[in-house]
Amino acid sequence: MTELTNQKDNPSKKAERSSKWKSFRSGLLFTFGILLPLGTLVFEAVTGMCAGMLFDPIPTIGHALLVAVVPSANFLVWLALTKNYQKNLIWLGLLNGAAIAISFYYALLFLPVLPIAVIGFAAIIYFGIGLLSFMPMSPLFSFVSSIRYRRLTQLYLCKDGRLPGLWRGILLAMALLIAISLPDVVTKVGLRLAASPNQETNLVGIKWLRAMGRDDIMLRACYQVPSGPVDLVSWVVFLDSKITTEMARKTYFRVTGRSFDTKPAPNLWAGRRGRWAGADEFDFDMEQGGEVVAGRLKGLSLSDSRLDGSVNADAALAYLEWTMVFRNDSSRQREARAQILLPPGAVVSRLTLWIDGEEREAAFGGRGRVREAYRKVVRRRRDPVLVTTCGPDRIMMQCFPVPPNGGEMKTRIGITVPLTLLQADTGLLLLPRTLERNFGIADEKAHSIWIEGNGAFSSGSDQLLQEKNKEGSFTIRGELTSSELNSVRTSITITRDPADTVAWATDETIQGEYGVIQILSEQPIDAPDRIVVVIDGSAEMDKHLQAIATALESVSPRGELAVLLAGDKVLEVFEPQSANPTNIQVMTKKLIDLKCVGGQDNTEALLKGWDLAAQSKKGVILWIHGPQWYLLSAGEQLRQRFERRPEGPALYEIQTEHGPNRLIQKMDGLIPIHHVSRKDNFQNDLMSVLKSWQIAEKRWIADRDRMLLSELPQDRGEESSRHLVRLWAHDRIMKDFTSGDKLRIEATTVIGSQYSLVTPLTGAVVLENQQQYQEAGLEPVPPGSVPTVPEPEIWAMIIIAFLLALYAGLHQKLCRVKCR
Repeated sequence: MTELTNQKDNPSKKAERSSKWKSFRSGLLFTFGILLPLGTLVFEAVTGMCAGMLFDPIPTIGHALLVAVVPSANFLVWLALTKNYQKNLIWLGLLNGAAIAISFYYALLFLPVLPIAVIGFAAIIYFGIGLLSFMPMSPLFSFVSSIRYRRLTQLYLCKDGRLPGLWRGILLAMALLIAISLPDVVTKVGLRLAASPNQETNLVGIKWLRAMGRDDIMLRACYQVPSGPVDLVSWVVFLDSKITTEMARKTYFRVTGRSFDTKPAPNLWAGRRGRWAGADEFDFDMEQGGEVVAGRLKGLSLSDSRLDGSVNADAALAYLEWTMVFRNDSSRQREARAQILLPPGAVVSRLTLWIDGEEREAAFGGRGRVREAYRKVVRRRRDPVLVTTCGPDRIMMQCFPVPPNGGEMKTRIGITVPLTLLQADTGLLLLPRTLERNFGIADEKAHSIWIEGNGAFSSGSDQLLQEKNKEGSFTIRGELTSSELNSVRTSITITRDPADTVAWATDETIQGEYGVIQILSEQPIDAPDRIVVVIDGSAEMDKHLQAIATALESVSPRGELAVLLAGDKVLEVFEPQSANPTNIQVMTKKLIDLKCVGGQDNTEALLKGWDLAAQSKKGVILWIHGPQWYLLSAGEQLRQRFERRPEGPALYEIQTEHGPNRLIQKMDGLIPIHHVSRKDNFQNDLMSVLKSWQIAEKRWIADRDRMLLSELPQDRGEESSRHLVRLWAHDRIMKDFTSGDKLRIEATTVIGSQYSLVTPLTGAVVLENQQQYQEAGLEPVPPGSVPTVPEPEIWAMIIIAFLLALYAGLHQKLCRVKCR
């Protein structure tokens, strides 16, 4: 006992134990104050793990350098304590104060997730999750360690027990943090302000974002990718924030003038510096089964595309079939969606889907019925494809599911097209093109084009070559990339006999008692006496202002002219007045000096333009605009004006760049809305429209009518294609749809289904089996009645039937001879 007591009281033993305890504490401080923050910084810089899962703590080099101050300052303090270095302590104190401020700042940022981190720290490390728990805890450990290092410095290095520079270091660190975080704060607060229902507040937020907003933060909000706050101000501001992806996407357009999906999608689990999961593992499609194309889906692409067609130059019409094969290299089922621009006046008359290698034809019915049938089958994850209209000469195509892991889905859209007659002997055929899509297409990907007809072809594209097959038969074929297909140079001209002004076809839909006759004639254009030009004020329009000014100056409109700019507020560039040369010069000078910014809502300017045009007996609106990626306002007031006064001011819209037009989609089915097809460069196309409104200008139009076959003219010539009947039915539907008569409008749904056409009130859907059609109250088109390329004429089918019967008779006779 005495021995033990002596050992306990032995001073040397106490000193030894005290030295060991000091070494242990020193090791803890070194680990948690230097090694842990340094390791966390390097780990995040290399992997970007926290940036993908929570938020980006070091979004810029400036943030990384400030975070590096913490382990650096603590290491210098440790070194000074180890070497008993007592010089330049003010600088040591300044750095230590900065380290305390920075670590405290980040400790507050990670405070909400600190409880989870503690649980993760205590849990077994599994697939690296335990590593992430160190990040929220590292600033707290660093903060405590920095305070302890300061205390030790005061005890062992400072003679008066005071280490200067604390508050100066804190203020300096906070000033630097505010400076480098200011763009982040402005961006996040700006997003919040831009989501306000108050227009003035909304506009303030947009202006902030245009001036100082960070593109990557806005983009991550558009994709619902976590970016989180890296500053306390936006963390507090966003506590009750309800900014949806739709708000974020509209804001991105208003700020930049571009759609969010024109930029690569940020990866949900990937930060700026690394990747922790597959490219599509959390790439959810929020619009599946909906009516919006939305952003590009990773792994989904157009793997094959062909466009076949036949042209009947005599009847001034064509039939095209676009066959598309979609491939899905992701690990989950995908829905392919695209908005397609059709040739002027065209209508979809066939839809086919390949299921297990077998062609299945669509059912045509009421728009609501076919869409609901599509949604039901999508929810069951079966095989449907749907086509509906989405504006003048526009359709929405969507098919699901494109199988995962390299699976493919094949579909075909048949389009009946009236040729645009440039002259009596020249017709123009524009090819369909995609305005918007959620699948990728490689730049070098070729669309195979093969079109035959009874007129000579020519095209502005060097990739399309003409061949003469036999007397009166021609082919134009080639391969076009996606950019070439969307180019105005790919329009095809067809020569025809100018004497062919009458065409007819039997309407077999009603047992062949009626026929449709088409008469081509040249008629004068009713020139307007007031033209209201509405110009989109979005940033992309800046480069087109000179071309607009040149066109207006070169082709001075007759009557009065007014010019409006759709900016943050509607700007009246040129009030309604005579379009004489002096006034035009003043107007063009103002026009060139304009500044276009961001992405603009054109609705208010169009409403004002309609009001100005309606003050004149023959007023028209000429809307010059870029892609309208989003419907920024409801547009009901504008639609009401055109619905209630279909004979009133007409709207002619010409688009400068390739892309969708949400506002025109809202005007689907309205007769006073006219899409100006692009055939040349923008300036020439604009001048062509203005020139057509000059006095004595004429154009070729096609009048189609249905009558009893017995009443058709005796000298009507040979029967033409059945597509003539489909074009007449389309004309009839559009007239009845805009008549305002409820009975006639209801009848358009029946006519569209009867003639298998996609119209504003009807759509087409392919389902997997007959039971699904029965559940939806639909009936697919019989395979024998669908149009084909080339569609056989009546006389051709008679000859084929005669030859088959003759062959069968001869074959039977030979068999009898052999049997004898």
